[in-house]
Amino acid sequence: FAQRALVEEPTARSGVERLLREAAVAYTGRGHPPGCLLGSAATNCTPQSAEVKSHLRDLRAQGDRALEQKIATATGAGELPADTDAHALATFYGATLQGMGAQARDGATRADLDAIATAALRAWPT
Repeated sequence: FAQRALVEEPTARSGVERLLREAAVAYTGRGHPPGCLLGSAATNCTPQSAEVKSHLRDLRAQGDRALEQKIATATGAGELPADTDAHALATFYGATLQGMGAQARDGATRADLDAIATAALRAWPT
């Protein structure tokens, strides 16, 4: 859902909002463990699992780069203030997503995660 949100939404803010809202749904959905597989898989690896750990880290980094690019493009197009630090803003929302995944693993509900998304969106530069 993450890549679709960033590609399909016309603005960076709507892409980030959709990303956070869909994460709230996905991270608390039934039929699979709560949270995010990319965020929680292979966090405590043995040396024999180093390749898996590296692959998952690369997938997370691809998502981070896509988010940063969406924000940088929006900044260049005047959607965001010219002094917006695209890397910092992308890192902030990436950390928010990781935190939402951890909260879901600890039992947070969809409503709890939606509240986190709402609070995080208040940090969007204007």
